Amino acid sequence: MIGYLVLLLYSVAVGGVVALLLRYRPAWSRRRVFWTVILPAPSAAMVAAAVGVAMLGPAKAGEIDATGMAMAVYLVGGKVLACALLALGGFAAWIAIRLTPTPVPRPEPAAPNPAFDALLVPLPDDVQVELRRRLTPPLPTSATQLLHEIHGLLVSAGIAEGRGGYPGGLTAPGWSAYVADQRRSIAMFRAVVAAWGDPPADLAEAIDDYDRHFPPPARLLGDGWEPHVEAVAGRHIYAFPVASGHATFGIDFPIRQPDVDVLLSDPYRRAVLEVVTHTVFQQSSVAGNPAATQTGFEATVGKVLHGPEDALAAYLLAFDREHHIRTDVFIRQAMARHATAAKKGDVAC
Repeated sequence: MIGYLVLLLYSVAVGGVVALLLRYRPAWSRRRVFWTVILPAPSAAMVAAAVGVAMLGPAKAGEIDATGMAMAVYLVGGKVLACALLALGGFAAWIAIRLTPTPVPRPEPAAPNPAFDALLVPLPDDVQVELRRRLTPPLPTSATQLLHEIHGLLVSAGIAEGRGGYPGGLTAPGWSAYVADQRRSIAMFRAVVAAWGDPPADLAEAIDDYDRHFPPPARLLGDGWEPHVEAVAGRHIYAFPVASGHATFGIDFPIRQPDVDVLLSDPYRRAVLEVVTHTVFQQSSVAGNPAATQTGFEATVGKVLHGPEDALAAYLLAFDREHHIRTDVFIRQAMARHATAAKKGDVAC
């Protein structure tokens, strides 16, 4: 009984030490904390067993069996105790690591940099905030250095299609955010030029090249906050806002030119895709439900935009049963809304 109590106290002690290290040694990795805490006790048990065996010394005459038995007790007992401590300590450390939140390190106060601050004074407030957030020491002290730093942000984020490619290929998710980030960097460069004068010729040419590769997104289909298609720097993006309770958020996935052709030519399939995707992604925002994925979206696009009519009808019947809705009602509403927008002469309807 006492042995069980000792092992329990040992487990509690391990968990407490792990929590203290995570709290007061934030620079240590969790793996380092784990092994630092659980290895000493099993190692000590093995050392104690080895010392016990060494202390027995050579067997005396007539005590060979007794000495051998004692050695076996030390060796086996030491191994068993070491394994028990390792197992209990590892489990306790794992629990402590899972339950202990990772502390947020306090940021070091930035060193005064009057030259950098002076560079930012004539710039718009949003540009100042973005530059302070994204640039790291050593900070630039001249306009030319600042322009080189911004150009470095563009280069480090990736190079436009045709000059290295975007990671993941033409249909990789995240393209809209990538292009928006590049356009923010281009806008910062233009703001610095407007405040401090023309840049070096090589930088001006490079930024003009980026500007050509990353034009502003152009709306091809859809109006306002409804699901829409945008041409984003040479790629097509199907984007749509999703309202769930009090939250509204946006989701976008890349689509291909044949998908866009169907959306532009077939009002019914366009409305079906709008209703189906809105339903699926609205439910994906609920905690515990599967998250929206590119693979799932592509499968939906294949069925809705390119499947035979009878297969599409069967798909909608199954979809209605699964989600407990009447998609035909929402499809008619979407088609009516699109037709009304077209009559009003909207460019992207």
